Amino acid sequence: TDNAALSLPRDDDEGSSSSFGETCEEFYSALEAAANRLISESPGVTRYDFDSEDGAVERLGSMVLDAGQVAARDKRAKKARKAEAAGEDAEASPPASVGRIESGGSTMSLALLHGPTLLPLSELGRLEILRSDPRAESGIVCNKRKCEVSVKFAVYPAGDGGGAAVGTSPVPDSVDTRAAMSKEIRAGEGLALQDAAVARAMARVSTSDPPESAAAKSQDGGGGTKDEEMVVTAFEVSGAIDYGKLIEKFGSRPLTPHLLRRLENVTVARGTVPRLHRFLRREIFFSHRDIERICELLEGWYGVSPPDEGE
Repeated sequence: TDNAALSLPRDDDEGSSSSFGETCEEFYSALEAAANRLISESPGVTRYDFDSEDGAVERLGSMVLDAGQVAARDKRAKKARKAEAAGEDAEASPPASVGRIESGGSTMSLALLHGPTLLPLSELGRLEILRSDPRAESGIVCNKRKCEVSVKFAVYPAGDGGGAAVGTSPVPDSVDTRAAMSKEIRAGEGLALQDAAVARAMARVSTSDPPESAAAKSQDGGGGTKDEEMVVTAFEVSGAIDYGKLIEKFGSRPLTPHLLRRLENVTVARGTVPRLHRFLRREIFFSHRDIERICELLEGWYGVSPPDEGE
């Protein structure tokens, strides 16, 4: 989850079992709404045919594969190595087709097809995520050992399912996959879900001491519920919050006003964004990792000097 843009509900947070199901339902609802909105907008769908699956992966990357396809390729590779060692011919890579969803000139998704037919999104009608039984349908497992989401869904076609299939298009020399590979949340439903999670967490934090007060209390030994264990996750904030200990625990550093000016100097002043994020401006984010290094690289790129400490 540290590398994911969207925080997922954790099933190992103590005291949060009652809200885990509700948080999962929020996630499924947002995902379902985003999928159905995409279906209704009917973005462009393109199909590319390749002589072999290896050719598709070589041209477009392994991002086109799902977990099952990756496992199947690994199994074929092991068989090929055994055949080679035995002096036998290896199994040839099967022909493959890749579907591409594009909107506004940007690739939203690339996927190796499981079957020979690809229909326009408008033929799908409506999608429903199945989540009444986590053991047999959709489920979320997110704890210290692993974090994975499995989604099972049903599709209710708009008509009789007899719409024309998407034809084959020539494979372009290059496909811009940066948007599809990005960890940034692109759907408005996902942004709203993340904002709601952050707002809930910050509402809990707001009942605790601000960073300066907490640091002062940790120095003079003061504070109320000192013996109460501090717990801070994306979905739970409890105990006596010590921001100094939080910074130490997560290996981060204080986000100082001077560092924010440096960041503003290489972003807002360069015209890349209109303003710093509101959580930075309102000092909701109070620590960071490696922002100095990012600023150094951008300052070297733009050829600008950092602002003085006293500015």
